[in-house]
Amino acid sequence: MKLFRHGAVGCERAGALDNRGAKRDLSLLVPDITPDWLSPEKLRAIAAIDLEKMPVAAEVERVGAPVAGVRQFIAIGLNYRKHAAESGMPIPKDPLVFNKAITCIQGPDDDVVVPEGCDKVDWEAELAFVVGTEARRVSPENALSHIAGYCLADDVSERDWQANRRGSGSRARASTRSGRSARGS
Repeated sequence: MKLFRHGAVGCERAGALDNRGAKRDLSLLVPDITPDWLSPEKLRAIAAIDLEKMPVAAEVERVGAPVAGVRQFIAIGLNYRKHAAESGMPIPKDPLVFNKAITCIQGPDDDVVVPEGCDKVDWEAELAFVVGTEARRVSPENALSHIAGYCLADDVSERDWQANRRGSGSRARASTRSGRSARGS
C-alpha cells in the first residue's frame, strides 16, 4: 500500500496509489494521514478500501509530507561506513542519535529553505522509517512491528556548521522527497 498526502500546505488530505499507479483521494474515509491512522488496525482499514471507487486526485495538486502531526524526527548520524570515511570521522561505537526540528518535514517538491550564510550545504538520500505505534525498550526482534511505513528523505545539512561550530543538526533540514534531490532548491 502506498499512501500520500495531497493539497495545499496546511490543507493536505489522505491519498493512496491504486494498482495502476493512479492517485486516489481517500479524504471521504480518511481525513489525513496522522499518527492516529498509523496503528496496525487503522492501516488494515485503509488497506481494505476499494481504491477503484475513490475519486482520482488532481495530477497538478501538490504532494505533501507523508505524515501530518509528527511529534518527533529522530536521525542517526554517520549511519554507514562510507559516509564516516568521506567525512574523515571514526565509525561510532554507538549510534549517533539526534533530533531534527519537525518543521523541516515537507513535501517532495517543496522548496528547501537554506538559512542565510550557509555556504556548505550538503544532502544525502536516506531511507526514513515511520514509527506507527508507541515504542519503548523494544527488542531488536520486535522492532519492525512498530514500523508503519517507509519513505525517502533528503537529509539536508550545513557541513561548516556541523564540523567547525559544533552543530548537532539543529541547523539542518530534511525533506521527504520522491525522485528529486534538494540540490538547486
